[in-house]
Amino acid sequence: MEFEEEDFPKTETVRRPLAYKFDFVEVFAGAATVTSAVAALGYSVCCPIDISYGEELDVTKLYVIEWLIHLVVTHQVLAVLLEPPCTTFSVMRRPALRSKNFLFGFDLLDEQTDIGTKLAHRALQLLKVCARVGLTGILENPWSSKIKYLPGWSHVVGLDCCRLVRCDSCAFGSIHLKSFAFLCVWADVSQIARRCSGDHDHVPVQGIYTKKSATYVPKLAEALAEVVAQGIRRIRAFSEDLEQGRVGGLENQLINELCVSQQWTLDSVWTFKVQTHINILELSVVVRLVSRLVAQGKSLRVVVLVDSNVVRCAASKGRSSSKALSKALNRLAALSVLGGIYLVLGFAPTRLNPSDDPTRDVVLRDPSPGFDLSAWGRRDLYALASLSKLRRPFSNWVRLCLCLLGSSLCHCADRSVFRVPAFPFGLSQSGDIVPPYQFQSVLDFDQTLGFPGEGPFSFLVGIGIRPPKCWWFLTVAHLCLCHGVLVPRNAGDLGRQQLRSGRPPLQSGRPVLGLTNQHRETFINQFEVWLQGQGFSLEAMLENHFYEIDHLNRLLV
Repeated sequence: MEFEEEDFPKTETVRRPLAYKFDFVEVFAGAATVTSAVAALGYSVCCPIDISYGEELDVTKLYVIEWLIHLVVTHQVLAVLLEPPCTTFSVMRRPALRSKNFLFGFDLLDEQTDIGTKLAHRALQLLKVCARVGLTGILENPWSSKIKYLPGWSHVVGLDCCRLVRCDSCAFGSIHLKSFAFLCVWADVSQIARRCSGDHDHVPVQGIYTKKSATYVPKLAEALAEVVAQGIRRIRAFSEDLEQGRVGGLENQLINELCVSQQWTLDSVWTFKVQTHINILELSVVVRLVSRLVAQGKSLRVVVLVDSNVVRCAASKGRSSSKALSKALNRLAALSVLGGIYLVLGFAPTRLNPSDDPTRDVVLRDPSPGFDLSAWGRRDLYALASLSKLRRPFSNWVRLCLCLLGSSLCHCADRSVFRVPAFPFGLSQSGDIVPPYQFQSVLDFDQTLGFPGEGPFSFLVGIGIRPPKCWWFLTVAHLCLCHGVLVPRNAGDLGRQQLRSGRPPLQSGRPVLGLTNQHRETFINQFEVWLQGQGFSLEAMLENHFYEIDHLNRLLV
């Protein structure tokens, strides 16, 4: 019989969402009418990504597109709308900057043409990522735009999950014909694939109407928001179907391997003279061990494996709400300070704990074949120790996979070694969740510290084989879920909603005092002048921060 402590679930009244976790993001947003429409449906929206809202949101910057790809790949955003600038691709541009035969422009050194080409490719790149990971993505440009001649456009159009549709604004109440091309992946396009009925006249887009026509009319923005909402619900349904319940636990693969594969020897065994709570007895064993280490007369770093999570947590923190445990903890702290003993306590499951054998009057267990850790490098061992702690059944699956695949399994998130398969991640039983590719009805920082380019690195979403639907790593690194749609629950909620609607909108960006902003600009200018004196450019260093970080560290140190 095994006596493992039960991990009682804690009731959680309020869940705090992770930073940078959204349902929808609009890139090259402009007036951000679709963002407002999606927010009105109750979904969590990211701030509009457009240089007009701040230079830090300039998509020509490498760190911005890296951050957006990070959000998409880790499913911290569930739907994307892309509206790259069409100025350089417009057929009405005089003089023209490019043609079908000169896709990248007549003058490759022209700055405006170069920026237009770069932004178009950034949009197509992000749309391709959406297609690969199963998120709804929509790229919009005028129907007559020359962007369709770019190779990236042709590549995305050829994907099975993609459909190109034409949408006439007049079908949604606009006085102009204004035809849009919507390049959509994993989206139900029926609501936006509407053409002019031909029973009315159009006002030409010219003069005072030119700028206004670039903004979606309200009904078209609402239709796009509904397409986005369907995509969000679809990916949530897919994620919930994969959800296997709570997988997080206490078991660490490196500690489990040490317990199973190492040759352990019996040093001492004794019987307690008094009967008391098991937690107090197990903590007293740790205190006794530290007393023996102090007697050796030298400072030590010691790893102690215990099968009581209560003892592990209490001894690690050095305090407990239990008065009985506090007495033993005080003695443990005093001995540790006196002898210079640095304890690290790890959790060893009772079923794998070799020190449990003498307490059951059985022979100390022999080592079992394991991963052969002697052949693993330091990087592999660190990766093994860093794997998420799991509950027993999931931990057993992980151990089986490690025995079969070895250290390579720890690096499955390394895209340079293992490529993540396309959505639905090789699942052979996903037909009930993801309809066939029939586009008529396809429904188918402190984690980030709040800065673009930062954030947790996803351990694994899938690997290049076809696992069963419930395989462990699709549950360990399950798709990130956003909180549900918030709607008023009662009269009190309705009253608060009306009160909020009467208030002025929050100031966009990160408002600070004018004096604070002046100080920041002064310091940044001084730092930039100092860098120039050292032969470096601040803008170039930020643009290529991955490669310049060592140079910057050497300068600062």
